[in-house]
Amino acid sequence: VPPGCCVSAHGRRSSDSSDSILSHDSVMSLARSISTLAFVVSAVVHLGLVQSAGGLLDSCNAFGFVGVSAEECHAITTSVQRTGGQAEKDMLALAFAAMRGECCQFIGMGAGSVYALLFLSKGTDEAGKLRKGDLRLISNAAISAQ
Repeated sequence: VPPGCCVSAHGRRSSDSSDSILSHDSVMSLARSISTLAFVVSAVVHLGLVQSAGGLLDSCNAFGFVGVSAEECHAITTSVQRTGGQAEKDMLALAFAAMRGECCQFIGMGAGSVYALLFLSKGTDEAGKLRKGDLRLISNAAISAQ
């Protein structure tokens, strides 16, 4: 066997880890950086960008992304309340509830990201578990609190 190579348990040759392009430490450092960046982006998007519309306090503020201004939304709501049937009123109520639910979910996800950035050790299992499961739990708790 040539120097710098080793034979695996299956008889295949693989290069020695010291000869690889990226060492384990550099891969872990890259993973920590990407994880941190993901949490920062999540916090900025979920707490800043999404919440800046004010949809949690007034759902009509959040329909601007589909081209309906808050004033138009209020006019539509008033019209449906006065002249709409039960199906139209239910549909409007569902749209408002879904909008507020999404805002709460985004608050939970953003708060989870901030928590991970401030209190969890970067590049550890606990930070990875937060990303996979706890963010959903935090989001569900925020929705339930509404």
